[in-house]
Amino acid sequence: MRSKFFRSLGVFALAAPLLVAEANAQSLSPGVEHHSSGNNHHLKVDLNNPDTQMGVSYSEPINRLKTTLQHAKDSSREGFAVIGGVNASFFEMNDTNRLPFSLITEHNRIINYGTDSPDSSHYRQHPIVFGVTEDGQARIDRFDSTLSGEGAGRSLTIHNMNAQRAANTLTMYTPQFVTERSGTNEYGVDVVIRGANRDTLNTFGFGDQIEGTVESIHSYGEPGNQRIPSSGFILSGHGNAADQLRHLEPGDTVSVEATVNSTWRNAELLLGSGPQLVRNGQVDISMDTNSWRARTATQRSAVGVSRDGDEVFMVTVDNMNLMDLARHMRDLGAHSALILMVEVLRRL
Repeated sequence: MRSKFFRSLGVFALAAPLLVAEANAQSLSPGVEHHSSGNNHHLKVDLNNPDTQMGVSYSEPINRLKTTLQHAKDSSREGFAVIGGVNASFFEMNDTNRLPFSLITEHNRIINYGTDSPDSSHYRQHPIVFGVTEDGQARIDRFDSTLSGEGAGRSLTIHNMNAQRAANTLTMYTPQFVTERSGTNEYGVDVVIRGANRDTLNTFGFGDQIEGTVESIHSYGEPGNQRIPSSGFILSGHGNAADQLRHLEPGDTVSVEATVNSTWRNAELLLGSGPQLVRNGQVDISMDTNSWRARTATQRSAVGVSRDGDEVFMVTVDNMNLMDLARHMRDLGAHSALILMVEVLRRL
């Protein structure tokens, strides 16, 4: 029986405990070792072992509440057993849809496009991911992704996909969005596009292109919140970004393409988070270490990668600030490390 190691996504106020088959086990399966000390747990995963893989588990719809343990149970199937998992993403709590904050892909399919934090006092100011590349190597590095389009002979700059629309942005909504409608109010512009290939819509990823025909345009002052077509998508613009849509008319052809830098093309999985804790074998925290978020000692989870990318360290700790955790990951042997954590709540 081949064993498959899943990284789970869950909605938690604090990082969840690592889930292991037996609390005191040293070897959970070929290629996976577990070590514990008090409430601190480490899994070391050897990606060279042919019976061990890594994956990402997510709810459908993605904002559905589910524990890490339930993710593990749901992901196990004939021939595949989930032997460990850890809470791995944090969520945009200001968004009523409670969407993940970061990029998530599986076999190149974009599950969540994500966004960055506004400044260095937050975890996610920089676009950084943990991923398993096409050749099966683990890596932690920055990424550069774009959503670009063309309509009636003019280029379109698209800022996000299936996310809460922000001021002066152009957002794409596909049938995979957590609601049936765009959520646009009378101050936005919705362009409804039909005729896209359904298979492409369901598997849209980096390097793919979606094309369709403009069916209708709903401008400022008109009722927004259009229904997302099952065989198409919506481009929803606000402010300056909506100006990109003004030249479009019903019957025009519109195409959208997603791209990512060469390091991450055709990756087996990508999971964005932040901040980075270790870089090139040294403590290097990619956020303001004076921020209360960084200084707070609390439960935390992190992932680390060896220099050669063959080993992955999955870690949860009980009571550490970011500097402590970064040193901990370095001392474990991580050449690079990234925090995996939800937003910590504090009483004001």
